[in-house]
Amino acid sequence: MEGLKDQYFSALASNRSENCSCGLPREDAFHIFRDPVTSDLPWPGILFGMSVPSLWYWCTDQVLELADPPPPPMLLCWADWLQWYQVACAHPDICQQVCSNPSGCSDIAYPKLVLELLPTGLRGLMMAVMVAALMSSLTSIFNSSSTIFTMDLWTHIRPRASERELMIVGRVFVFVLVLVSILWIPVVQASQGGQLFIYIQAISSYLQPPVAVIFIMGCFWKCTNEKGAFSGLVLGLLLGLVRLALDFVYVEPRCDQPDERPSVVKDVHYLYFSMILSSATLITVFTVSCFTETPSREMVHLG
Repeated sequence: MEGLKDQYFSALASNRSENCSCGLPREDAFHIFRDPVTSDLPWPGILFGMSVPSLWYWCTDQVLELADPPPPPMLLCWADWLQWYQVACAHPDICQQVCSNPSGCSDIAYPKLVLELLPTGLRGLMMAVMVAALMSSLTSIFNSSSTIFTMDLWTHIRPRASERELMIVGRVFVFVLVLVSILWIPVVQASQGGQLFIYIQAISSYLQPPVAVIFIMGCFWKCTNEKGAFSGLVLGLLLGLVRLALDFVYVEPRCDQPDERPSVVKDVHYLYFSMILSSATLITVFTVSCFTETPSREMVHLG
């Protein structure tokens, strides 16, 4: 690791665009708390904006599902160390040739490292682990979505549907989900500069804060009622979907192109939007709950 910092800042792509700033390492690359205005990850957003989606992830998703998580295996720790290496391209034409995405090839960096750095046996093991994890996540999502649509929606449309009909409807819905997922790939590649990790964090910041805020208020404020929670959830999700739609309509330009997006998209970082969305949801839940009927003692479960 000696000299890593100096070598990192001198790492330049062999093929670069006419704009000399493209492909250069950020000056604050080794800083944890970065500038709140000009950086890619502003420190107020990291401390406050990311805390809310993280709260949703750990409190309303993972912790409630896994009470006794196993310790991480050594292979995963070593795989995490591999992320010190970075595979990237700076010129749009080179990126297009490598991964068919002019915005960047960061999404294929990790599989490329696995395929080219690891020995044969370990390479197969890592690929098996990655495919198994991917299939596990996809099957869980597809199965849960199909169950919700079939049992909660379709049964209201056709109350007398037979078991065979419900099975066929569930399978057709899964097929539609797979088709939509495939068609959605170009949108993911074009969004957030072609970086899948940033795309996931942005989606989390747009959709998860309302759920997290309502969950916390329901746990710690006994005056929270159904109308307040519903109003806050609807408002928060609508605001998040509007910002998500704006991100899809006004795609982030490449490094060598001018940024002509509206100010609400260009200047409001997704982590700052998470803070705004959380505040709006909290105020809505608090206001509506205060002006509507307070839940009775029997309805508030304190056990």
